[in-house]
Amino acid sequence: DSNALATITGDFGMADDSGRPALVSIKPVSSAYSKYQSLLDALGWRIIVHQSLTETQQAASQITRFIILVAIGLGVLVITLAFIVSSAFVGPIARLATVADQVAAGDLRRRAKVESKDEIGSLAGTFNSMTAQLDEMVGSLERRVEERTKALATSADVSRRLSTILDPEQLVKEVVEQ
Repeated sequence: DSNALATITGDFGMADDSGRPALVSIKPVSSAYSKYQSLLDALGWRIIVHQSLTETQQAASQITRFIILVAIGLGVLVITLAFIVSSAFVGPIARLATVADQVAAGDLRRRAKVESKDEIGSLAGTFNSMTAQLDEMVGSLERRVEERTKALATSADVSRRLSTILDPEQLVKEVVEQ
């Protein structure tokens, strides 16, 4: 009957009839439908399943190789994704550090690129502001030093000219004009 479902119950053995290693199992036939079970019990039918151990090990080896290849593939994928994600985090910081090194070396015209609106972007913007202020201060200081140097040079020149005048009236006249 096509509606009868046979199932196997029983234990496995480890040798075939010639003594070679094999998986052998002998099980009585049973049915999922109770009306056929008495007939099957009366017949005493058994199902014998035989598979050589070599075939079983080959299948297991294939499955093991497949699992290893999948694990290696997943490992490569995870490493690649980790590299991409870490580059996304480390890249802006590394670029900001490069600009900071250039500013520290004296290039106050360098500015960091503000790449995002997160904390790193905020840090880059603040760094740019600080560098601009520092550039302005250094420029102002250089201008003041230049002005003072010019004033000192003028004063030294006047002093040199005045020191050569021996006549007191001429000296007073020159001091007033200067």
